[in-house]
Amino acid sequence: MIVMVILMWVVVMLPIIGFDLWMKTFAWTEGIPFVPVCFIIMTCFTYIYVTTYFYLYYRWLLDA
Repeated sequence: MIVMVILMWVVVMLPIIGFDLWMKTFAWTEGIPFVPVCFIIMTCFTYIYVTTYFYLYYRWLLDA
């Protein structure tokens, strides 16, 4: 599960950071907090994924 979360973060956030670096070359986009917003969204999805995984694992342990 940890490997899946790390891969998800790398696959999603690296292109976003690259896109943000490219967009910062334009003067009118310097004040847009694109990476922090995406970071918060990824954190929320990661929290939902991990808690769902733990709940399903807990239910599997009770059924066994």
